[in-house]
Amino acid sequence: MPVPPSLHRTGRLLRAPLLAALALFALAGCDEEGLGLNGEYVATVSGDVNADYTGEAYYTVFDNGSGPVFALLFFRGDLFDNDEDEYAYVALWREGDRPGTGVYPIESAQTAPAAFAASYADLVDADTPEATGPVLTATEGVLTLTHFEADFLSGSFRFDGRGLYLPATDDFVSATVDGTFEARYLAPGVLFSLPIDFRFD
Repeated sequence: MPVPPSLHRTGRLLRAPLLAALALFALAGCDEEGLGLNGEYVATVSGDVNADYTGEAYYTVFDNGSGPVFALLFFRGDLFDNDEDEYAYVALWREGDRPGTGVYPIESAQTAPAAFAASYADLVDADTPEATGPVLTATEGVLTLTHFEADFLSGSFRFDGRGLYLPATDDFVSATVDGTFEARYLAPGVLFSLPIDFRFD
């Protein structure tokens, strides 16, 4: 689907070599227990959508009215750089408290035991009918949690997603989202103070 890139997205593509270098630097600093990312993540999106991301990584547990929900959230740049007009994030979530280390499936129907749901969005003019950018929902993938200590949770994720490249609403796009993280705890009240509808359902 031919979509002319915005200047903002073009700028990210020009920064790809730098982001790749940062990713290698972060991974080189890993040890057996932690990834050395200090509350951050690195991720790549490839397929019909191509982009590289670094930014802040968080996890939280909130009550949805019927019980606890655990969520991992990865934002482009700083948390509060993302607002109702422009934001980019990857989110993974499932019902229940924080899980232990291990390998967990990611799937759209969440029928497998302990499965996570996931989504990815990168929008400009997000609060208008002219919102532009990809909005994808995970179809299948894997989340690996490797280490938890002192309110930091380390691991990696990879999932295939399908969705739309807005403002088009009739052509579907697909991409793979692949990342490594060391997430810090975020209070639910701070998360939900953001003017972003994560649609944890």
